[in-house]
Amino acid sequence: MQRIAVIGAGIAGLSLTKSLAPHAQVTVFEKARGVGGRMSARYAEPYAFDHGAQYFTARTPEFQRFLAPLIDQGTVSAWEPAVVALAPGTPPRPIAWTEPHYVACPNMNGLCKTLAAGLDVRVGTEIAPLRTRNASGWTLFDIAGQALGTFDRVVSTAPYPQTARLLADVLPPDSPLPERTLLPCFALMLGLSQPWQQPWHAAMVSHSPIAWLALNSSKPGRNNTLPSLVVHAAHDWSIAQLEAEPAAVEATLMEALVSLGISTDAIVYRSLHRWRYALAESAYSMGPYYNASLGLAAAGDWTGAARVEDAWAQAAALAELLVRDTR
Repeated sequence: MQRIAVIGAGIAGLSLTKSLAPHAQVTVFEKARGVGGRMSARYAEPYAFDHGAQYFTARTPEFQRFLAPLIDQGTVSAWEPAVVALAPGTPPRPIAWTEPHYVACPNMNGLCKTLAAGLDVRVGTEIAPLRTRNASGWTLFDIAGQALGTFDRVVSTAPYPQTARLLADVLPPDSPLPERTLLPCFALMLGLSQPWQQPWHAAMVSHSPIAWLALNSSKPGRNNTLPSLVVHAAHDWSIAQLEAEPAAVEATLMEALVSLGISTDAIVYRSLHRWRYALAESAYSMGPYYNASLGLAAAGDWTGAARVEDAWAQAAALAELLVRDTR
């Protein structure tokens, strides 16, 4: 049975591994402390925050079929918030969502935790750039130099810049990874001691350092006894502030909240997270990367149109190629 290493335990890496598991011996390596990638959650009792991906849609029959049993078992639920457009100095304007929007339960990483059940997933393990392939395959090392095993094939589902670093020294000049630019985003997580005072649950924001606001506790399956709020900064503003002091970033976002008419008096918890690689700059599909002769591959939302559904679809497409070559 072939040995395959998958780097990254987000939805792409885990759904890929689930598809490969009947055909190969697969090990998943994840540098974070838990699974989820950009579908991760942050916990600060009594609060919890989806500080990365906020929701996802299901526009293809294939992804709808994938979600159907997860919806039946309650791992995925439709989220139907009151959504508005916000800008400083203007009243909220209602926005109608024209398609179902879904979230995982009890937090966004619930979907990835379900996918990871029964798989060989090793968290807290950061993989060093690949070296030379020998007759036995690719020997992976962590960044401390510890050998982690030898594999016939290595697949990276990490964001493009991390994947490029992992594979830079071993890809032939005539088979490079197509370059993608990923944009950063700051996420500010806020816990409130009093009920939410606004008549809406989510807002798309313009003319502000803030791009998105969500009452996280309004999502299905969440603890809604105390409000939890997620604030996502605009990508262009995040680029300019990428290396700024966190306290300064946080202060500016708090001021921006006030300018949108949102009181900060009831905030008793706050924490800032910097997503250095949050979203692909442009939406296009190059398809998964696969070099069969070297046994190297890559897939993720960045090889598609930068959505959760695309991450899953790219992994599904790559799984077909890899399963074909393991027979």
